[in-house]
Amino acid sequence: MTHSLLGEPLQAPAVDPAQRDVLEMRLAEALAARERAPSDELACVWVGRRLSALNRFDEAVDEFSRGLEQHPDSYRLLRFRGHRYITLRRFDLAEADLTEAAALVRRLEYAELEPPTDPDPTKSYPSTIQHQIYYHLALARYLRGDFARAATAWNDCLRSAGDSPDAICGAVNWYCATLLRLGRRQDAQRLLDEWIRADMPVREAAGYLRLCLLYKGELAPEELIPADETNQVQRATLSYGLGNFWLVRGDAARARAAFEQALASPTWMAFGRIAAEAELARR
Repeated sequence: MTHSLLGEPLQAPAVDPAQRDVLEMRLAEALAARERAPSDELACVWVGRRLSALNRFDEAVDEFSRGLEQHPDSYRLLRFRGHRYITLRRFDLAEADLTEAAALVRRLEYAELEPPTDPDPTKSYPSTIQHQIYYHLALARYLRGDFARAATAWNDCLRSAGDSPDAICGAVNWYCATLLRLGRRQDAQRLLDEWIRADMPVREAAGYLRLCLLYKGELAPEELIPADETNQVQRATLSYGLGNFWLVRGDAARARAAFEQALASPTWMAFGRIAAEAELARR
């Protein structure tokens, strides 16, 4: 069983009944493909990804680990296992996997597109394996409180974002938060001025864009979380970011209240929820 960083047992969340049949079908297809080609690297990747989509995170880690026994230099398997180690609050193992993956992808002479979990092209912008590796590496360092080394990885993450508004907003949000924790306010402001506009056509990263606008001074704290926001991942994301906003301004009481609001999210896989746990655990 997974536990939060505050010692709370975390049960695997129920899968949305409206999506379960499709997700189970995709897992069955991935398992069949691996059965046909048991030594195929990508077949292992997809089984692990399909297990993750069903919130079966421990099984996904086991699948990625089995794949790495056959393909020890697979940056793809390391990338996804590192991500799931973050989900399971095992940041040291996540950083080790993702550091190795980052070293491997630096040898590539091209940007490798990473297929999205959901094949619907309207759900998200294409991303690259390089961007995803740097993103999760930076996040693992951030969650450990290693802000100086996180900033280096966030810079790599942003430079590999291409022209994807979602990728840019996600990277800038966390990079800005990191710079502010390091006391580098002018660098954070320059970052926001260079990369962020209120009219960016985001698809998945609306919360990150709102947080960037908060840091930039174009959105008031009381306007950050829409009253009608029902997406629990977004609420956790926004609540954590609001807590960080108050923390770097020296208002510990408001910061704690926002972090505790992020903890109220039942979607404990959300990075905002995990980050809030890390903040409160350190305190």
